[in-house]
Amino acid sequence: MTSIGVVMADGSILLHDENIKYREEMTAHYQRIAQSPDQKDQLDKWGYQAVNSSFISGVGVFGDNLRIRFHNASVYEYYGFADRFDKMLMANSKGQFFNYYIRPTKRYKFLGKLEFPSGVPNVPQAKLSDEQMFQALEFKYLNDLVKQLNGQEIKYEEVQINGIPYHKYVIDKIQILRPISP
Repeated sequence: MTSIGVVMADGSILLHDENIKYREEMTAHYQRIAQSPDQKDQLDKWGYQAVNSSFISGVGVFGDNLRIRFHNASVYEYYGFADRFDKMLMANSKGQFFNYYIRPTKRYKFLGKLEFPSGVPNVPQAKLSDEQMFQALEFKYLNDLVKQLNGQEIKYEEVQINGIPYHKYVIDKIQILRPISP
């Protein structure tokens, strides 16, 4: 088991980059976490597919909606995003996929915390608040993006889409929409 990663005290596994061919510049703070067998079983019972991610522990389809359980046990439902389930599972970085294709929407609801029962350990990120988790995820995403820019120009404007205000950043052919908080 230690050939693929480091077994943590809670039973999860921090995976080694070279064995899974992830980006070269992963920091220990953002290493993907593999769920323990007990965590995978519990996520499966709840209807989620366990994923290896530094922020997301499971993803599930409920009707036309996508539900995401984060390592801090928070569960969010994204309305009408069930069609992104397979693409998210195939994405090299679940967090980047989430930030780019799902997070910019205002069509979601916080469903609450879905804690593992006693006897099934949580992961180190379980102590992060939702705000801290999303800020760290966004920082990681933007940091990775900046590494790819190589002097390209960033264009910015504020736009409204379906009555919702967004910050719009355009870098070459990449467009990033960030909802403007009220």
